[in-house]
Amino acid sequence: MKCQWWLILGVIVVIVVWFAVSGSKSRTEGFDILGALAPYKDALYRCERDCEREDPSKRLLSSGNIGCDAYCQSVFSDMAKKNLPAPPVVTEYDVCENQCSVGKFAKNPIAKDKCISMCHCHEEVKKWCRELQCPYTDQDPNECMRQCVATQTINCNQGSWTWKKHG
Repeated sequence: MKCQWWLILGVIVVIVVWFAVSGSKSRTEGFDILGALAPYKDALYRCERDCEREDPSKRLLSSGNIGCDAYCQSVFSDMAKKNLPAPPVVTEYDVCENQCSVGKFAKNPIAKDKCISMCHCHEEVKKWCRELQCPYTDQDPNECMRQCVATQTINCNQGSWTWKKHG
């Protein structure tokens, strides 16, 4: 009877040691190290934003689109592994900042910030109308854009305008 207990205890010890040794080996989990993607942050953000805007149904997810995150991270992880330089990204916000940094807004930081905000909002609204509203109407495209932009830019004065609210 004592021999059976020692045998059972020995088997348990062997199993515990085996799991401890196999668990301590490093495994590749398949996750990207996002800190390595820091030089690509602007392009990565742009990729994720454009991916989510591609299909209106993707924007309905409350947590964002995980597929877009994984796709963009894999693209830029490959670029980081190959030591490729980050692609230059000029956003609409950059264009608006350049426009609002000259003339009467240049000397007043509050007016400049308001100008940038309004410019960015108007550009986003134009894009939204062009991509999601006016292609699906039998109305004249120019008239559709005029009406859509006039209706949607009202929200530019009241708060931030996002694609998620209007998709």
